[in-house]
Amino acid sequence: MSETKATSAATRSPQTELDHIRAKRRLSRRRIWRQSRLLQFRAELVSLFEQGASLAEMQLWLRTRHVRVHRSTIHRFITRLPEVRSTQEARDA
Repeated sequence: MSETKATSAATRSPQTELDHIRAKRRLSRRRIWRQSRLLQFRAELVSLFEQGASLAEMQLWLRTRHVRVHRSTIHRFITRLPEVRSTQEARDA
């Protein structure tokens, strides 16, 4: 089977081979985004935020659940949630 791959690669033109290599490299450079560790605590974090908890308090709450994240990570997560965005827009209006 490897012989057929080697012979088929040898029969291709150099430009075709280069295009094939570049396409493979493009795919390998793609970033794979994982889900946030905070996603499983989404409802709790939103309710803590709405109750007025500070980022440091949320960080400590998460540590009791064995999740270590920086306060800025919590802030980015919270501000990107649509349910928090809608309440902030309603407050600002």
